[in-house]
Amino acid sequence: MRRTREYQEVYLHGTKVFGRFVVVFLVRSDRPHNRYGVVASKKLGKAAQRNLWKRRMREIVRALDARLEQGYDVVLLARASARNADYAQLEKDLARALGRARLLRGQVLP
Repeated sequence: MRRTREYQEVYLHGTKVFGRFVVVFLVRSDRPHNRYGVVASKKLGKAAQRNLWKRRMREIVRALDARLEQGYDVVLLARASARNADYAQLEKDLARALGRARLLRGQVLP
């Protein structure tokens, strides 16, 4: 997702699922695949730190994509608490949030 309008559509009409380090917004789309948007606010730090967190979240979603239900627009928002998390904690929290959103096939995490 690249346009502000697309993000706004997900924010306004989508479902929110909160994790410890991320917030997942999702809305059903008519596309056969998922589209992802990654957002990190200035609360995470300066630009280099925000970009690091966005790269990490993109890589985690890329690895999980084969196990996710398709046909959604998903926005991943890194929370300020993510500053204190390492990669493994972020990966676990993101997988758990996607599971609670009913996107993760197979094992649904509590």
